[in-house]
Amino acid sequence: MSLEIPKILAKSPSRAPEGTSGSHHFEDSRGESMFYLAGGGEGRGKMPYRVSIRSPMFITIPYASKCMIGYKVADIPAIMGSFDPCIGETDR
Repeated sequence: MSLEIPKILAKSPSRAPEGTSGSHHFEDSRGESMFYLAGGGEGRGKMPYRVSIRSPMFITIPYASKCMIGYKVADIPAIMGSFDPCIGETDR
């Protein structure tokens, strides 16, 4: 039994006109992620002018530190476990 790789029927545009932008949000495993791109025009080639990625953990981790005020050090693993952190998502 062999797996077939689906063919891509359309190509995405390689350049975005200067001054145009686009954003997209989608449901992630730990919340809602958001991507924002701003076009750089022909002068920048295929590189966009600005790219911004907001992951759900980027907002959750600073809030977790506020939730730990007044608790003991031994309670920190249980508090962080309740947030189900994915530290790799915060550095996007």
